Amino acid sequence: MNLVEITNQIKKYIHELLGPAVASKTDNDASLIETRLIDSITTLQMVAYIEDNFSIEIGAHEVISENFDSVNKIANFIYLKKIS
Repeated sequence: MNLVEITNQIKKYIHELLGPAVASKTDNDASLIETRLIDSITTLQMVAYIEDNFSIEIGAHEVISENFDSVNKIANFIYLKKIS
C-alpha cells in the first residue's frame, strides 16, 4: 500500500468518524487537534482503526500530536511504520 492509498483510507475513515460536513472542510494538513475535531477518545478510536486495518502496532509513546495531528501526519506515520 502506498502513501496515497493510505491517505485516502484515512480521509475516508475521518469522514465516517466526524461526519461528511466536518470532514469535507478539513484539508490534509489541517490540525485536527487545534481545531478540536479530534479529542483523546477519538484518537483512541483512530489508533484501534489503524492497528486493525493496517496491521501495525502503535505504542502509547507514539500517540502524540506529531503523528496524529493531521491526515497527512497520520498517513506518513502509518507509511513509515509499514516500511520499517
